[in-house]
Amino acid sequence: MLSWDEFDKEEDGEVAIKGANAGHATEANMDRLDGAGAAAAIEARAVTASDSAAIIRAKAALDKLDIAEGLAELEGASARVAVDE
Repeated sequence: MLSWDEFDKEEDGEVAIKGANAGHATEANMDRLDGAGAAAAIEARAVTASDSAAIIRAKAALDKLDIAEGLAELEGASARVAVDE
């Protein structure tokens, strides 16, 4: 005969297994998304024959853009966020 105690223990084990594997799936998805994002950025910045002069200048400016300062600011801001905010 089944009891609720056995039923609850079985579910807890399944949740623990799923929770342990969740981090790996997230890391793999982030790597995949980083690769896809980098490829999309390269494709978007490529100059085509149909681009106007303004678009060509904008794409050239994006190639020169340094994002390190903005990334550092975002990382610092995320470290300061408290749980209760």
